[in-house]
Amino acid sequence: VVLYEMLTGQRAFVGEDTSLTLAAVMTTNPDMDRLPTALPTAVRKCLERCFQKEPRARVRDIGDVQLAMEGAFETTVLAPPNEARATQSLWQRPGAWLVVSLIVVVGLAGLLVLQSPPTSGSRVVRFVESTEGRMTFPREGRAVAISPDGNQLVYAAKNELFLRELGSAVATQIPGSNDGTAPFFSPDGEWIGFFTTRQLKKVAVSGGEPFVVCDVPRGLSGTWGVDDTIVFSRHGLTGLFRVQASGGVSEQLTTRKDSDGDHDFADFLPDGEVVLFSISAPNFNFDDGQIVAQSLETGERTVVIDGGFNPRWIETGHLVYARGGGLFAVEFDPAQLQVKGEPVQLVSGVMQTGAAAQYAVSNDGSVVYVAGDSTTTAPEAELVWVDREGREEVLPVSPNSFVAPRVSPDGNRVIVNVDGVTESDIWLSEISRGTLSMLSSSAAIDGPAIWSPDGEQIVFYSERDE
Repeated sequence: VVLYEMLTGQRAFVGEDTSLTLAAVMTTNPDMDRLPTALPTAVRKCLERCFQKEPRARVRDIGDVQLAMEGAFETTVLAPPNEARATQSLWQRPGAWLVVSLIVVVGLAGLLVLQSPPTSGSRVVRFVESTEGRMTFPREGRAVAISPDGNQLVYAAKNELFLRELGSAVATQIPGSNDGTAPFFSPDGEWIGFFTTRQLKKVAVSGGEPFVVCDVPRGLSGTWGVDDTIVFSRHGLTGLFRVQASGGVSEQLTTRKDSDGDHDFADFLPDGEVVLFSISAPNFNFDDGQIVAQSLETGERTVVIDGGFNPRWIETGHLVYARGGGLFAVEFDPAQLQVKGEPVQLVSGVMQTGAAAQYAVSNDGSVVYVAGDSTTTAPEAELVWVDREGREEVLPVSPNSFVAPRVSPDGNRVIVNVDGVTESDIWLSEISRGTLSMLSSSAAIDGPAIWSPDGEQIVFYSERDE
């Protein structure tokens, strides 16, 4: 129904009130003559099957829709710079917005959306369903990554990381990735970096146990350079850090100026000597922030784009970035650190969680993103007690932006973070009484916290100045 209405601009079933609308659903069929004449036959037939009144003749689940539309839309990848001027952009061609509409419809149904790697110079839009459970989105970091060659996808679900070959319908849980988030690939695609609550880790795509690279409280994003340097950011106003992928102690790379917001979401340029990253506006309006390039050797910084965040350089010669819930691409010279021409919007309706636009792009221009709205805080959640048999009991505490709960040694109390836009405070819940009281309050990040063995004290990380 949603797809039909997006294609035609008309309601599929019309009635003066709810009862008459329901009657129209039961007794009438939408007018298929309203569909665009250029609509691929496979899509038209699939819509007709979806509206069949006879259950045995009707398409009943998204898997059947996926098969029915297999290969229905073929488009080209982002053209290299020397070809871009001679051909229309993918997103300026007739029918391109139809492809985007299909992507958004499937995304709103809770699916991952991606453009698959090119085959013989063409691209087929496919829909990949997250069957492993609800995707989990950290308040700030990305939950999805795609390999440099565009053949593998890694994403967070059920507080773990899953790896999927794009030619396979099965995703594999990455061993040892409990609490894993913000994944990113090594340049050769052989390793995956990710963060847990307190550490930066890496794990081989081929398998094996994760390796601890360094300690990082509340890691946010990472990028892996060709010289095996990892540049990463942390939650809060801390600047960027770097560390060798082989392991070691991290060192500060960038320092915030008084007018800066966050320094986040770095991405190496091909020489491995310069990184792109986002600087949010002081009021944490990410759309009004800057995308800058900084030399790792000299520290010289160049403003590349005013008004955008989450940059990614790709080998087609483009810089992809987020703004206003959409993704944009613009030609970019990595040697001169200059954009060329005007940016083109690729898609809209990309989920944003805090400073993170939930998308990733491979070197060949394949894009994977999660469709949704923008949110700057953790989603509201309930505190739930689960016993050893798996029985759940919701605690009598109003839902809030709860993060990182910890039960006291005696099992009677819970400490938990409540996240805001720029701060995170620690609260205490008395389980039997259903109360919730604040333990810490500041304009910065407090927590996560842990209990002392006797349950009389807590220890927590803080980004306060004092």
